[in-house]
Amino acid sequence: MSSSIFRRILNFRPWRRRNQTAIPGPGAPVPGASRGGGPNVLHHAQSIATQTQIPFLQPILAMAAQIINIVQARTGVANMTALAERSAQLVEIILTSVKPMTKEERSLLDGSPIRKLERELMGIIEALQQLSQSEKFQPWSDLQQATETLTKRLDWAIQNFQVNMDVQSHIRSRRNHEELQTSVKKIENDLTMLTRMAQTTRLREILQPADARFDSFCRRRTASRCLERTRVDLLQTLVNWIFNPDPTQPRITYLHGKQGSGKSTIAQTIAENCIGHSIPCASFFFSRDHPERREAVYVFRSIAYQLAQSIPGFSQQLGEAIRVDPEICRSDLRTQVTKLIVEPLCAMMAADIPSSAITIVLDGLDECEPEDHSDAIRLVRLLSETARKLPPNLRLRVIITSRPEEEIQMRMRRMMPRVEIHNIEDDIIEADVQLYLRHRLTEALNEDDIRRLNGSVRGSFMEASTAADFILDEFENDAKRRLEIFLSQGEKQPL
Repeated sequence: MSSSIFRRILNFRPWRRRNQTAIPGPGAPVPGASRGGGPNVLHHAQSIATQTQIPFLQPILAMAAQIINIVQARTGVANMTALAERSAQLVEIILTSVKPMTKEERSLLDGSPIRKLERELMGIIEALQQLSQSEKFQPWSDLQQATETLTKRLDWAIQNFQVNMDVQSHIRSRRNHEELQTSVKKIENDLTMLTRMAQTTRLREILQPADARFDSFCRRRTASRCLERTRVDLLQTLVNWIFNPDPTQPRITYLHGKQGSGKSTIAQTIAENCIGHSIPCASFFFSRDHPERREAVYVFRSIAYQLAQSIPGFSQQLGEAIRVDPEICRSDLRTQVTKLIVEPLCAMMAADIPSSAITIVLDGLDECEPEDHSDAIRLVRLLSETARKLPPNLRLRVIITSRPEEEIQMRMRRMMPRVEIHNIEDDIIEADVQLYLRHRLTEALNEDDIRRLNGSVRGSFMEASTAADFILDEFENDAKRRLEIFLSQGEKQPL
């Protein structure tokens, strides 16, 4: 409300008879204060408004004071007392509604309901002013009707304000309830996150998993996924098998091929695709160059740790197994796979914890020591037993890749038809290698040179990658000359 209107209200004095005492302003003692209790209520309201710092209440109180003052100056007019009573009632309603509010809530209230009330009270004051000035010229019935009309207007203003306040209170209560729910949900989420972090830390301390995931730091230089339009048929076959819900499907697929045939790239692509489709996937990429990645003892503990990161229900069951036997990682491989994988998964499924699919990827099994592949064969046998023990409603898929080592292949063939075996065909490899070379070298070499190079690398992705890196040396710009150097080397010496 503007300061000019506020001053206008405070300075307003209704018409009065000769020798009548001037009407005091808001908060001042008013003659006849005992009548109706209006000034007492007003004085009390002004005191509370000052103490509780409710700025928008001051103009309302000023208007109520004017109405009460006018009424007490004209107590002889019919129904004027009703206006004073309504004004006092309005002040009490405002105090009852506003006093419990916080400062922030009052600032939100200082809007439409208050503005409407101010406008209505201003209209009543102006009507009273006109009525007071013309009182001696109006018949009694007209005065009575006018005061009744003003009383009804004030009644309507009070009711309208109460409705608005009820709506505001409902909105405020609902907002507070929603804010409380949000706060509780946030606390629950924070507690869940902290609990999972604590569980993860404890699991890592006890399991000590190897850094052998598909996206591990130690594989940052060698990890690569299949190039677009390469290995299309094989990848589609594997994807269809992973997503096939038929419980009669074999749970293990064995993929073998010569060195450089792209087995690791296929395994990398499958692992990435599973994670991208929110299918829990645990992976272990063997490597003779890293002690932890060539030891069978790290395989099951690493798989269990990775599954715990993506399946909360499994994490709970695994944590219980470790609580019962904290030294479980010192056990033999059979005990480890039973206690760390089979039993937690069975308990999880029995508890109806949702997880309908799990994929496990073991790449480069032939690089698992010792060289006689005894541990590699033991891993395969234990994984086969695991696949038989797990409930059929769990869509378990295990992908194993290796070079065509005789001992490993014999074990895999013995497990057929429980194991699906795929051989990477040489003609398909050569076609894919040519696509790879064209992708890497199309801006540096012409098509004939790329075909010559493709024949030289003999269908090996590893050799193709080495050749492309050599030809595209960042310190030399003559790709044609470096191609000839590579081709001239042939099999004489490694680059």
